Amino acid sequence: MTKNTSPPSQKNVSRDEISFRELIDIIWRSRAVVILSTVVFSLGSMFYALFQPNIYQSTSSFLLENNFYSIAGISEPYFTPEYFESRALWDGISLFSTISESELGTVVLSYKESKSKLDSVKSGVITISTLSTDPQLAFDNVVKVGNVLNEVMKLRELDKVTLSLDKLSRKTDSSYTHKTKEYLDEILAQQLFKKAILESPESSLLQVATLPAKPDSHIKPKRILITIMGAILGAMIGIVLVLFRFAYKN
Repeated sequence: MTKNTSPPSQKNVSRDEISFRELIDIIWRSRAVVILSTVVFSLGSMFYALFQPNIYQSTSSFLLENNFYSIAGISEPYFTPEYFESRALWDGISLFSTISESELGTVVLSYKESKSKLDSVKSGVITISTLSTDPQLAFDNVVKVGNVLNEVMKLRELDKVTLSLDKLSRKTDSSYTHKTKEYLDEILAQQLFKKAILESPESSLLQVATLPAKPDSHIKPKRILITIMGAILGAMIGIVLVLFRFAYKN
């Protein structure tokens, strides 16, 4: 014997529809609460946004020279992205520049590495950016860091070359074969060449890609967006209060 299954009764469907309509009707009858909540939160978020200071950003970018020594067989300087976050770099910038510690804390250095498809030489783009409530200060800090960054990076490479020269100068063992001595002499000549280039005040590891500019408009706070989000939050809270009051009464 089969059991007849009947579709949901029209009564249940109607009840669901009435419940939904009642829900809308409840919100509509208490729309004053929703409107009041929306207005209060809108005004609150607007005043909050108005009292927030304007934040300005200045940015500059540099291309890392991938043909610094310009001689085949001599390895080019290589910098990892981690180097631009290292304490050694920031200590060097602090030492060479006139930026205070608090101002230096607002400067951000980022490095994006790329690789040429033709010669497989790695290069990269270094971006300097800073945030400040003073547009002139934001611009000045980017300029100051950009001016000393090349010297700090050259000093790091010079330290590596000096260390290599020190090690090579100790390799004076007479038991080396003639080929070994020629090889060591060639490396020594390369390191001396590197040292001369790095010590030259005219040499530069960086090429300016984008010059910094004094910002003429702030990047935050987004006052209109903050006000809109406050209004949405206020409306949602108002609806929740209306429904909670209805549920409590029933």
